[in-house]
Amino acid sequence: MEHLYAAAPVYTADVAFVAERVLTIEELHTFVDAHAGEAAKAQSMQQDGGEYTARPFAAMLARRLLRAERWDEASAYFDDPIVRKKAQAYAEARRNAVRGGDIERAQSWYQAAALARSEYVAAMEHLYAAAPVYTADVAFVAERVLTIEELHAFVDAHAGEAAKAQPMQEGGVEYTARPFAATLARRLLRAERWDEAPAYFDDPIVRKKAQAYADARRGAVRGGDIERAQAWYQASVLARQDGMELLGYDYGPDMASWGGSFENVYAFGYGPSRLDDTQSSAAKTVLPFEAGPGADERRRAEATRAMPDKRFHYRYVAAEFAARGADLVPHRSQAYAALLCAATGYVLNTDVDSARTYWRRYVKDGPHVAWADAFGTRCEVPDFEGAERRRHSERVAAFRHAARKALPYAAGAGVALLAFAAYAWRRRRVRNA
Repeated sequence: MEHLYAAAPVYTADVAFVAERVLTIEELHTFVDAHAGEAAKAQSMQQDGGEYTARPFAAMLARRLLRAERWDEASAYFDDPIVRKKAQAYAEARRNAVRGGDIERAQSWYQAAALARSEYVAAMEHLYAAAPVYTADVAFVAERVLTIEELHAFVDAHAGEAAKAQPMQEGGVEYTARPFAATLARRLLRAERWDEAPAYFDDPIVRKKAQAYADARRGAVRGGDIERAQAWYQASVLARQDGMELLGYDYGPDMASWGGSFENVYAFGYGPSRLDDTQSSAAKTVLPFEAGPGADERRRAEATRAMPDKRFHYRYVAAEFAARGADLVPHRSQAYAALLCAATGYVLNTDVDSARTYWRRYVKDGPHVAWADAFGTRCEVPDFEGAERRRHSERVAAFRHAARKALPYAAGAGVALLAFAAYAWRRRRVRNA
């Protein structure tokens, strides 16, 4: 190790392999401590405005210590202060996850018993008391098991705890989040309870988007066809661009809790988990009662299932909104093509078959547009004013066409009427003579 280190950077990969895979942790520990003074000679590094110097192989030692679950030693060897803070948080979370017989684990037993007795609100309280150890479980109960009214009452009851929470930043605006208020807000939006939902988004930027989404959904059922089509399009854009924040599920199928970065791996007792048994101590716990979801809990979970139950489900919702808008505009208008193009693009990267359905509809009924060769990837904004003009011209043309078709019959009827009038007049004259 010493010889390779002296020859660096020529043998950088070799020395790194020896440090990480050949030396024991104690041997690497000794090496890092022995060379700690060389950090002062190293080039200073920048991280989010903070300058620091790195000890040779200290970060590698820190990662090995974390992997070996030696929490008390690891974080001190991360010279980057930002990473050191994250390592401390990770170590604390791992300690909480393996503490046996403490309050959090006791709360999990109470929660399981409450669920088994269909006491869902009590289960929610027990899980919430045990957070953050059982974050995924409490989120599932909040989103899939409690009714909206039950979650509404829970959020309102715990609203005062927002003041104790760490302030959050979004777009330069600071705010505090009430426990599970955003989960409630998304459920209210999905249930089309527009008047209640926006107030439960504590993030002011998301609240504004939620209000715009609610306004668009209201507009989609009011006014004439073109106005409604425009509202459906606005709702589709918001559902696609901001659907994770406005409509996403905390865990399956959207994983909004993780910004959608990962696929759902949690089964919550409703099917085989994608987590290995060794990753879940709960899977090995034998409870003195039937711990699986009961019939009533299953009914509740089914009633709150995403529609469709596919990853990024809000993209499908957005596509359907755009397609509904297309139903309301003339099929030969630019707006019809643009709305179906948007619907295609919303799901093109996740579900090619669904995207192809909207494309085929355009091919069957829509007009030729210059951007048809990039349908679904490059779409124009719908021209609703043009659609209104086309609707008017189509109605005028339809009236004229009907009038032309009716003209021979109208002329014939006129001649017959005149003949009858002449016949009646002559009969009257003969009778009077």
